[in-house]
Amino acid sequence: MEPFRIGITMAGAISAGAYSAGVLDFLLYALDEWQQAKDKGEAVPEHEVVVTVISGASAGAMTGALALPALAEGFKPGWQNYPELGRVDYSLPRLYQAWVRLPSFVAPKGGPDLLGLADLKRTDENKKPLPVQSLLDSSVLDGIVDKTFLGLGQLAEPRPYIAQGLHLFMTHTNLRGVPYEAHFQGGAQGQPGYPMRLHADRVHYRLEGLGSTPVASPWADNECLERFTLSVHQLQGMQGRLPDEWQRYAAAALGSGAFPVGLSARSISGQTYHEHAKRSWPLVSLYRPGASPRLEPSFPEQLKGPDNPPISYVTVDGGVLNNEPFELARWTLMENPPRSNPRTEDGGECVDRAVIMIDPFPEADPYPLTDALDLSLMSVIGKILPAMKSQARCKLDEIVAAMELSYSRFLIAPRRYDEQGNAQRYGIACGLLGGFGGFLSERFRAHDYQLGRLNCQRFLMEYFALPESYQVVQQGYDCLKASHLKGFSCSPGGVASRPLIPLVGAAVSPIQPLPWPRVLRSEVEEVVAKAMVRANVLVPQLLRQQVSKPLVKGLMRLAWSIWGKGGVEDMIRFTLLSELLTRDQLMSLRGSVPHKLNEEERTLLAALCSPAHDLRTVDGLVAETRLDRQQVLLFLERRADMLWRGPKTQGGRRTYTIDERRPGLQRRLVILRKLTELTNGKLEIDLPNDEL
Repeated sequence: MEPFRIGITMAGAISAGAYSAGVLDFLLYALDEWQQAKDKGEAVPEHEVVVTVISGASAGAMTGALALPALAEGFKPGWQNYPELGRVDYSLPRLYQAWVRLPSFVAPKGGPDLLGLADLKRTDENKKPLPVQSLLDSSVLDGIVDKTFLGLGQLAEPRPYIAQGLHLFMTHTNLRGVPYEAHFQGGAQGQPGYPMRLHADRVHYRLEGLGSTPVASPWADNECLERFTLSVHQLQGMQGRLPDEWQRYAAAALGSGAFPVGLSARSISGQTYHEHAKRSWPLVSLYRPGASPRLEPSFPEQLKGPDNPPISYVTVDGGVLNNEPFELARWTLMENPPRSNPRTEDGGECVDRAVIMIDPFPEADPYPLTDALDLSLMSVIGKILPAMKSQARCKLDEIVAAMELSYSRFLIAPRRYDEQGNAQRYGIACGLLGGFGGFLSERFRAHDYQLGRLNCQRFLMEYFALPESYQVVQQGYDCLKASHLKGFSCSPGGVASRPLIPLVGAAVSPIQPLPWPRVLRSEVEEVVAKAMVRANVLVPQLLRQQVSKPLVKGLMRLAWSIWGKGGVEDMIRFTLLSELLTRDQLMSLRGSVPHKLNEEERTLLAALCSPAHDLRTVDGLVAETRLDRQQVLLFLERRADMLWRGPKTQGGRRTYTIDERRPGLQRRLVILRKLTELTNGKLEIDLPNDEL
């Protein structure tokens, strides 16, 4: 019986990589429990499922890269208890440590954290500070890699449910790019064609020592390079410093997750010209009869020499240009590229491979029902970069490939339910601040890790299945008596089906959902204080390194001390409070006594906290929140103790903000208002045509 092959694709997620890690933790654990049951001769399905490829972008790439050394050490189920949250389970402790315990804005016990100063204290051989590389201290991530890869004890035996050579793809945004040319006729002899440069790059590794099932991949094996083939046995007992080949592997993973500006970019010891020329491409049009499915890059002749000089580059977040590298997993699974994998229409219901996408943020931004058709310069500039990123991620060929139901594509995404079974508005706790919010609290990441395990368990029980008539499940379940089949049935879409990865052994035990985690106001203030300590070192250092003229440098430092510092602190504090209130992740705006606010009240309080406006009007709040005007007025009256009533606008509208955001005295006095506008700027209100 041929094994059912699966590929796993993990999308970018920043701190929500904790969710993807939880999914992967349980998926691999379920496979291991099933394998142990088969080895013991228990009455379980006998078909084989083999993980053949993992592809990932950003946090997804980092999760895949970190999980494999963790898997090499074997499963060591454990749990961690959190006050006001409960018990969080894991089966791969090194993966749990890497995503839940270690990465944080403020380390609970004073250890390395993302708001630390270690990276700003590094110097060159002349004792001069190294250039500032990111807003956050990315050296923490290097420490996490070392703690995950080093000190591995006795490694587990290779597993049948992992391919003997497991393919791992990590996407990069290559800032140097790879040049190509489209040749045209009609020009002068030797005239170059139409030049272009590819920045959506990738690194491809093959990991050995984890699995024992040989699986051929004509597409992926074709470009496998010896120096990108690693054995996890090299890590056994490793202490001190990683070998160079594993340093490059770690750099490739961290480079894929190098969120622009926030985290440090990484330098990659690139492939040579000949290795680039050997690359496999997920392009159907390349596979013409009698033609070689290759694209030759147009590097300068100096880089094509016989000594094969490496073509290195700097990379930032791979998710910028390819956040869901589904196609890399799909093509790796192909038996005869570019022909699609077996489908029902091929006869005999012979589907035997599939890709599982793990995506913590699958929801698209709401499509606007109308367009303001704003032609102003700043409006157009603000829309260009999001449009370019969205276009780079658009994959029409994958839309076409997915137009027919083929049981070859599955998705695991965050789903959270209340006690009555109603889906909750927010699935994951790490979703605020564009995905960085999980670094606010270990409880947020622990919640999402457990949610990933819970969602994966439900996915395997109810969705990752084939109809009973399909060959794989027929052959796998034929060995079982009718009495043993009761626990192995589901009906996704109303079709009687059998799970492809049956839950047996300890994987059957129900995973308990956790309460929605919240932070105290004091925890927010701790993050704000730590952020300002870093900012007060980072900004002057950045000015010293980037501004050459002493007068300009002095004026900018003065501006930072007088106005910039306070503005940045307020922006950080009230952005955090606004988003935490919106998502009901703040215990209380004041003190530690939990507030008793309903969703409408939290929404209005979040709008009043938002640093986008200094003062709010009733009309502005109604427009933003879409709440009834009477609801807004009732809230402003009922919560008057939390609010400050500001001056009226020229149109006679009363303004409001939360009490702690009330402007200073000098900004409220009419006589001094014009003077303070020169220094602090006008008080921003939410109706641009109705000034104070």
